[in-house]
Amino acid sequence: MEKNLNLDNHGSTGIKAARSYNEGVALFGQGKYQKAKMAFQRCYQTGCLTMQAAYAGAMCDAKMGRKPVITEELRGREDETGVVFMASNLVGYLAVEGHSAVLEKTGETSEIDAMVKGCKYNISVSSDTVFGGFFFFAYRMDGDRRLQVWPRVEEDQTEIDKYIIPILKQAAYFPLYPLPEKGIPLT
Repeated sequence: MEKNLNLDNHGSTGIKAARSYNEGVALFGQGKYQKAKMAFQRCYQTGCLTMQAAYAGAMCDAKMGRKPVITEELRGREDETGVVFMASNLVGYLAVEGHSAVLEKTGETSEIDAMVKGCKYNISVSSDTVFGGFFFFAYRMDGDRRLQVWPRVEEDQTEIDKYIIPILKQAAYFPLYPLPEKGIPLT
């Protein structure tokens, strides 16, 4: 389980990790994959955001036509690494869009609590170990009730549910998103 997501507790090391990661995101977006990989390696070496940096670095390898390589320490944990990366990237996307989101749980199934347009959602991310890819499940929290929004759609869908469903359908295909400099808060 990734334990270094809340970078407030890591002082300058955590800020350095987030800055290196976000530098890698910017370079990746510019098509400078070798430089991006080096930035992700610097992030990884801080000990913070290790799963995110390792997965993003492997994405750089793929873009450069190389076999994606994950660090020795995370071998055998590729599914978990991918899930933590995917959940973190969704948190980054939601932040860029002006919503709030936190990682509630990380691991082979990672959970996000998000506030989207005034509605609270719980989103879980897991890997599809049979066909590859990722599963996203979303629930709208309505008082004590937990209403499934995706993939099984409830009949009493709200406009905000209709807003979040396409996000979840496309989340596995999002470009890299920067992470908040103070990190991804864990509740």
